[in-house]
Amino acid sequence: MTEGRSRGGRLDGFAQVRRMHREVVGAAPPGASGSGASGSGASGSGASGSGAQGAVRTFAFSGDAPAAARHFAVGALRRWGIADLVDDVALVVTELAANAVRHARSGFTVILSSHPSRLSRPGVVRVSVRDASPLPPPGVSGSGSPLPVAPLHGLGAVNAMASHWGVESLGSSGKTVWVELCG
Repeated sequence: MTEGRSRGGRLDGFAQVRRMHREVVGAAPPGASGSGASGSGASGSGASGSGAQGAVRTFAFSGDAPAAARHFAVGALRRWGIADLVDDVALVVTELAANAVRHARSGFTVILSSHPSRLSRPGVVRVSVRDASPLPPPGVSGSGSPLPVAPLHGLGAVNAMASHWGVESLGSSGKTVWVELCG
């Protein structure tokens, strides 16, 4: 097997994670683009002629919520005709949603938007996940960075794929982690 190997013969963990996510996303049953979601859900296109599109869905605190969020995101991108970013968005949404469940211990809202490029290639897809856990205040042990990043694991994998990403504090209401992916 040559896929997933680096020049030095070591397994390329990033390629392996993408392949596994592709297998999981490909296994989604038809119409599963939002199953398991609770709360509000909306999707649609932006201003007439702008080509911008968006979708929002809130998920309850549940171990099944990250998979439901992934299916929601994949369904939205497929409806929008942005197949080239489906695998990357699936990985990003799964990671951010799993972090909301595991670390924030809260439900979360996924916000997706697509903005076309002025060039002939696809534009930017922005993925945002909002949870109810505030960022730790500056100076608290372990808060040197708003969110810890380990190479090719968790947010490290997100960082490796993202054009840009960051976190915005919502004060005591929680935080939003956002990621921009270019097609």
